[in-house]
Amino acid sequence: MKLSTIVEISFLTLQRGNAVGDAPRHKSAP
Repeated sequence: MKLSTIVEISFLTLQRGNAVGDAPRHKSAP
């Protein structure tokens, strides 16, 4: 496995995690 591939996967995972973590915050916002 190339290092760049690992970086891409972790970056995508971080983006997905941030999106999931932001959803409840926006929902509960007034």
